Amino acid sequence: MYVVAPWPNTLFALDLAKPGAPLKWKFEPNPSPAAKGEACCDWVNRGAAFADGRVIYNTLDGYTVAVDANDGHLLWRTHLADIHKGETMTMAPTVVRNKVFVGDSGGEFGVRGWLTALDTSNGKVLWQAYNTGPDKDVLIGDRFKPFYASDKGADLGVKTWPRRMPGVSAAAPCGVFSLMTHQAI
Repeated sequence: MYVVAPWPNTLFALDLAKPGAPLKWKFEPNPSPAAKGEACCDWVNRGAAFADGRVIYNTLDGYTVAVDANDGHLLWRTHLADIHKGETMTMAPTVVRNKVFVGDSGGEFGVRGWLTALDTSNGKVLWQAYNTGPDKDVLIGDRFKPFYASDKGADLGVKTWPRRMPGVSAAAPCGVFSLMTHQAI
């Protein structure tokens, strides 16, 4: 069993086949202490994902890491969020086929939200899409065929978003989305 702790995001591997579930190994990512001052809602970590013999999770200071599930050594580490902009990473990654999907936290500080796909084998960024902004940043292309007339047009993520609230993070609660929708009207 694998358990990710809140700050400082230590990953523990427990051997459930033995009485008392003794510790097999632990991985300490040593995140920047500065991240603690950026997290609005405690120094949480919402969990890890397991894929292809890897345990993949986010650290509060904006990294996604992959650790070998057998012995706990670091396989890759990718820096994504900028704590100096108010971004942190508290969400549990989602793995689909060979991609790890992660996003930033910090919508309550007005950070621009994004979702990033990483390659599970090496942590390389495959793509990144923002929640707001021009079509090229939101990754709206020629294949997008909106049903409603109000959703047709170019760069609607720029034209319709309230200027004083630049974005919502991928980990923002639904209430924040609702609040922003009402303010946009």
